[in-house]
Amino acid sequence: MPPGGVDSGLKFMGKGAFGFPKGDRMPAFFIARVNITDREQYKKYLQVVPGIIKKYHGTARVRTEEALTLEGPPENRRIIVIEFPSVEEAERFYHSAEYREAIQIRKNAAAGEVIVVETV
Repeated sequence: MPPGGVDSGLKFMGKGAFGFPKGDRMPAFFIARVNITDREQYKKYLQVVPGIIKKYHGTARVRTEEALTLEGPPENRRIIVIEFPSVEEAERFYHSAEYREAIQIRKNAAAGEVIVVETV
């Protein structure tokens, strides 16, 4: 019997976000916050990345520089959210030879942070 004594029929493979049960492959969001310093060079990066995202079954959900800040310091960076079928697929994308080459294009044009989170 799963925690809480209720059999939901879900396969318990461990804990996902916020302690909810996770299955074999939960969708994941690749989230980047990027400060663009060279827009011309960054455009070159943008020319190659969509095909790589598609190859690894990703779908762009958010691409904006107009975030509404509700708490904390104003967010002025570009926000990118890409949905992948799983954390593992997001990792395959990020560590792929194709994306490693794209990072080299972006390297002197932008800096930021990237995280991957599993959905619930």
